[in-house]
Amino acid sequence: SGWTLDPVGPVVAALLMVAFLAVVRQIANWQERRRLALLFRQYVPPDVADELIGSGRATAAAAGERLNVTSLFCDIRGFTPLAGSLEPAAIRELLDRYYDVMSAVIFEHGGTVLQYTGDEIFAVFGAPLIDVAHADHAMAAALAMIESLPQLHRSLAREGLPPVSRGIGLHSGPVVAAHVGSSVRRQYAVLGDSVIIASRLCGVAAAGQVCYSAALVAASTSVLPGRRIGPVELKGVDQHVITYIVDRDDDPAASASASVAVRSDHEPGESAAGPVRLDHVGSPAE
Repeated sequence: SGWTLDPVGPVVAALLMVAFLAVVRQIANWQERRRLALLFRQYVPPDVADELIGSGRATAAAAGERLNVTSLFCDIRGFTPLAGSLEPAAIRELLDRYYDVMSAVIFEHGGTVLQYTGDEIFAVFGAPLIDVAHADHAMAAALAMIESLPQLHRSLAREGLPPVSRGIGLHSGPVVAAHVGSSVRRQYAVLGDSVIIASRLCGVAAAGQVCYSAALVAASTSVLPGRRIGPVELKGVDQHVITYIVDRDDDPAASASASVAVRSDHEPGESAAGPVRLDHVGSPAE
């Protein structure tokens, strides 16, 4: 019809559009990776967060998944009367130093610190980064947390603060792990009965003790220290929980005679004296 079309303009426009869309996609991916990295670096060491991002698991971990993990709770014993005798600034300093030392031990053993509630630390092993040896790593962390007390006490003494003692509870089992919350605040959380049991076992543990369940024994591949005290009836838990306790304090030799080895192939259903009812569970200060 008398028209001559120049092909250069449309081709260049198409190429520019493809390049623009590629840049936009890269920026969106970078922003999402940065968002996930900032999220998980609140709970795990930076190298673990980077591994989550690099492996592509970060998106699934944030969206929600079912995992087998070991939950750990660590609680200062007698904290309420102790806090009542200190100035607010001293309480804050004591908790900051306590959290620093204990959290460093948890991170060193591959754990995730999920929450600080008052004087309690809640951590999980096996989420968000999957860890098939979560039970062994959680037990190793609990024992190392006890062994770190002298370091913590020296740090507190330098500031004129009193020493502290704590009990630790451990339990292995399935959970739902997800990034949850409201439009105002969101966080990574693990939910399930196994978390409740670990919290209750922390209440069972006296000062200087680690209290753990037969479920952790079954999930472990190691020979674990401890003596059996169960089955134990825990407040708010339907089934009786076969329970073991490791007795430790600032002098590990003080309770060595009370400990026996618990093998990971121990049969969880073995009979024992009737269930031990612990009505005080949930009030660690008692």
